[in-house]
Amino acid sequence: MTGAAGMLGRELSEVLAADGSTGVVLADRARLEVTDADAVRQALSALGPSGVVLNAAGWTIVDAAEAHENEARAVNRTAGATSSLPSWVLPPLMKAST
Repeated sequence: MTGAAGMLGRELSEVLAADGSTGVVLADRARLEVTDADAVRQALSALGPSGVVLNAAGWTIVDAAEAHENEARAVNRTAGATSSLPSWVLPPLMKAST
């Protein structure tokens, strides 16, 4: 799960832990920078098609997003990082939005 240190990611982490989910990899910005297309491709390729990605990463502080529009758009967009991977490599991707 990307965005694990964010507001939504922390809540989802608690739900997954309470549910007894195992094998969940929690990725905050230090572990996976979602704006780094190469890092995202590498992580998805390593995970392969048998995993599931829950993308809880997002820039949600409106005033800061308006002041840093390019950075906010980069964080809130993920498709570009996966476009060069063959479909058989990609795990299912769920994007959470608030």
